[in-house]
Amino acid sequence: MLHIMDVFFGKWQEVLYQWLCPKPVFQEVYNCFSAWRNLITLELASTEHIRSWLRAGLDIMNQAAEGSDVVQPGLRENISYLSACEQRQFQATAAQAVRVVDVGVDLSLKEVIEVHAQENCLFFKPKPGRMQDGHQVYGFGILA
Repeated sequence: MLHIMDVFFGKWQEVLYQWLCPKPVFQEVYNCFSAWRNLITLELASTEHIRSWLRAGLDIMNQAAEGSDVVQPGLRENISYLSACEQRQFQATAAQAVRVVDVGVDLSLKEVIEVHAQENCLFFKPKPGRMQDGHQVYGFGILA
């Protein structure tokens, strides 16, 4: 049931955001919010999860009423998610570099790239007949 409510409230917040971006009529927004709020049963409204969605809607309305820029719903969460992904990717790359150093084997740049390509299922192969400054040109992933 909570998944359905998450989908509903996510869409509801998007519509609320779109409504508040141009010059809104706050009485209409308030009346609409009150109408939706009254349609939610007391049992559902008493859960913290639903209250947090309603609170988020009120926060968006308060931002618009105060004249500050209305932040698109989910934007902060998306930025946090992307930052966490980048941090994990950086940590994995750092850990991999430490493993290569720990092995004690001196690898050439080409060998390091080959290992990276193999671990990430990317292709790394020479481009036939292509040379640059006397060196073989390789294809890596989708890059030439």
